[in-house]
Amino acid sequence: MANDSWGAPLALPAVQPGATYLLRITGTAWDSGTPTYGIEISSPNSTTIVANVSGLDRFQTAIPTTPPNEVLFSAEFGDALGFVVDDPRFLNGTPPSGPPVITTISYDPSAQSVTLNFEAQIGITYLIFASNNLLDWEEISDQTATSSSETFTETGVSAPKRFYQISAEQ
Repeated sequence: MANDSWGAPLALPAVQPGATYLLRITGTAWDSGTPTYGIEISSPNSTTIVANVSGLDRFQTAIPTTPPNEVLFSAEFGDALGFVVDDPRFLNGTPPSGPPVITTISYDPSAQSVTLNFEAQIGITYLIFASNNLLDWEEISDQTATSSSETFTETGVSAPKRFYQISAEQ
């Protein structure tokens, strides 16, 4: 992969005109320290990752001070190829090492609603499960975090006991 304007070429295979690729860009340390990123690329017309580079710290204008909000494919240095960008997410901070923590649960009997507050990482999708008996769990919602503290409210709660768990989508 040529990278003439930023420095030496990256150790990725050449891409074929007319082919479609799965491209995965993963950033680290966007919230503190020196941000870096890695690139993974599939074989032509496939989703099988065949090459990757990591620890890249070259940026076109300057080292970013906030997480990116776009990926730009440009024909400035040649033809823009066909890329599949699937489920793009820009994550802040270090991925969580354990399960999400529910920080508060409140029940409003008159509205028959339960509100959960939980710790989150921006850009991660969380699955919310509920049970009336701790044996049978049902996924009742999913939501992608937009802050480090998320809120979820379930309405129509009439069971005498209700249990909740949250997991990060894998």
